[in-house]
Amino acid sequence: MSRDGGGGYSWQHGRGRYVAAGDVVSLLTPSSDDAGADDAQGLAAPPKKRVKRDDGPKDRGYDTPAFFLTRTQNDRLSNDLKRSVTELVLPDCDLMVQVNFMIDARWLFSQLDPHRRTPLRTVLVAGHAIHSDAVVFPNVQLFEPKCAPYGVHHSKLMLLFYRHRGMRVVVHTANMIREDWDYKTNAMYVRDFPVRPYPRTSLQTDPFGEQLAAYVESTAASIPKDAGKQALRDCARRIREHDYSSAGVQLVASVPGKRFGDDAVKYGLLRMQKLVEHLSADSAPADFSLVAQFSSIGNVGEDWLRNQFLRCMTGTLKSKALGERRREKHGAVGSDSNIEPRLKLVWPTNAQVRGSVEGAAGGGSLPGKLANLSKLHVRSRLCQWDAALSRRARNIPHIKTYVLMHSGKIRYFLLTSANLSMSAWGNGVKYVPSTAPGRKSNVGAEINIASFELGVLFTPGHYVSSSFDLAHDSASVPLETSPYTDLCLWWDSRCQEAQEVDAQMRPVYLPVPHKLDVQPYTASDEPWAIDQSDQAVPRSTHFQSR
Repeated sequence: MSRDGGGGYSWQHGRGRYVAAGDVVSLLTPSSDDAGADDAQGLAAPPKKRVKRDDGPKDRGYDTPAFFLTRTQNDRLSNDLKRSVTELVLPDCDLMVQVNFMIDARWLFSQLDPHRRTPLRTVLVAGHAIHSDAVVFPNVQLFEPKCAPYGVHHSKLMLLFYRHRGMRVVVHTANMIREDWDYKTNAMYVRDFPVRPYPRTSLQTDPFGEQLAAYVESTAASIPKDAGKQALRDCARRIREHDYSSAGVQLVASVPGKRFGDDAVKYGLLRMQKLVEHLSADSAPADFSLVAQFSSIGNVGEDWLRNQFLRCMTGTLKSKALGERRREKHGAVGSDSNIEPRLKLVWPTNAQVRGSVEGAAGGGSLPGKLANLSKLHVRSRLCQWDAALSRRARNIPHIKTYVLMHSGKIRYFLLTSANLSMSAWGNGVKYVPSTAPGRKSNVGAEINIASFELGVLFTPGHYVSSSFDLAHDSASVPLETSPYTDLCLWWDSRCQEAQEVDAQMRPVYLPVPHKLDVQPYTASDEPWAIDQSDQAVPRSTHFQSR
């Protein structure tokens, strides 16, 4: 659908912006009501005392990892480590595709460069709501995909096309609403890709680009309207026209459906199992720990949490049953907890949410229920959210990260839209590869997924750097010849010290906002639960974002 002002709004070429009838309201200018809301919450007041500190690896000679935090209000973090919507969408973008759970079109267009001379062709795909006071902008198509019961379209993806120059891919964790970008802790993967100089042949492989195009096509298939299907198929065609050799990450997607064999290992938990199983091949499961940080938790049972989620996320699904490994090692039956990877679940406390910049109202984006958080196998694994080093201790985490640690080092880092739920990751996971001659290795694989999700996986050996930058009109994509050896936190001085000792060490610095050396809940800590009787969360904010 598109409209050129029939609803009271129009594009004024001379002024290069959307304006209301009579020029009363400009959609590219924050309203006075918004400003008043900030003042009322005390968000606009700068801190009285500034603390001098290291804001990141700016002077360490690091390579930008294509990983950024969102730029929050009054953000004092180094500019090298954060991005806003305005910075992401360059003025000469000719097609913007926004795929999300929630999209506020009014707010989105208010973030674009006000000097654009023509309206931007835009495709919006929202799984939950497109709330913009029924305003429909010129050159904008709005679509809502359909999902299976208990499933949602939860992915957060920007595809920004620049004709004859390239495209920008942004995989992130923020809903396209003001609250998520101004007040909450979110993050994004951002990388620019050039137009392919020659048509791709059938002998060439481009896993990142093909997986991205296939994901967009799967989204297209879920849209009831033919116009939506065609718009996203056209987008997939343009995706395949670019060179993704500098992606540096691997996509991890979830697409609804019950899948078998080769199709099953493309998505959800089995996708992670296939990508990370080599990381645990030479080590005992007990040597690993998985730090899982999320903004919502479903009704997850202990069997799913340990024998499907944890074993797939640590690459140990194909290993022998935990009890059998225990008996072989010790000759007796005992607790399995000593031989399985450790699982740490990062979730804000009640006090942290109430003390955030949004107060209890911000807890609407943390729709964890008390019954799910109180289960023994969940409660015993809860750890504190600590983002003081990134100056986001009071910004509620809407980011979702899963980090595999081994001997104090990061083996992988996953940034994703997927929360801790069977709908997001899949259930009924089976992975029994056959060794019979002539049989495919994925025979026996099975998974059932309900939701659309999307994330990117950083691993040291897969990462490459790139100098192609649409903002500076770069013309080439030089790739580093020597491999990266470590993933490091931007505030961790140990990586810098190790690099000074070993010149062959090439760390990728990630601006992860929270500590990974997480601390368990104390006896006095209570997890935030949206339905706890004393939370008093306004009803309108309960499902503000996910």
